[in-house]
Amino acid sequence: MKIIQLACAALLAMVATAASAQWQSQSTYEAVVIDAPADKVWDMVKGWDSLHTWHPVFSATKIIAGGLSVGSIRELTIKDGPKFTEELLSFDNVGQALQYKIIESPLPVVDYLSTVRVLSLGENRSELAWMASWRRKARDGATAENDDRAVGKFLSGAYQAGLQNVKKMAEGR
Repeated sequence: MKIIQLACAALLAMVATAASAQWQSQSTYEAVVIDAPADKVWDMVKGWDSLHTWHPVFSATKIIAGGLSVGSIRELTIKDGPKFTEELLSFDNVGQALQYKIIESPLPVVDYLSTVRVLSLGENRSELAWMASWRRKARDGATAENDDRAVGKFLSGAYQAGLQNVKKMAEGR
């Protein structure tokens, strides 16, 4: 009887380990090269209160706590109505990077941590990158709509929409 109990316990442990291994942190990275100086691109994207001015998916950005400094909370409104709440974790004006986390959102993600950064590639050329680490909300029973691949593809598309719009704006097209 003890052998059967031990075998069952070992089997349950293996199943639990396999299930948790499938719920790992994922990452998304998108970037675009822009024919414009890094300072110009950074000036376009650094405003914690102005994402809606360069990302076509968002209609409003509202600071709801903490002003524009690290620790401040913003509320983003998507054009069709849903809202996000995000916290600014770091802001490096010299290094041209900012980092934030999602507090609440309609996205099927948790533990979302993101960085937007600009890198100079010369006098009139730069790279704008948007990257994140995250886990899907559906720890168990992920479907084709909310599995890691689908969520990553969605985030990549959202990032590219913003990045391509900044490129268009910065290059004057």
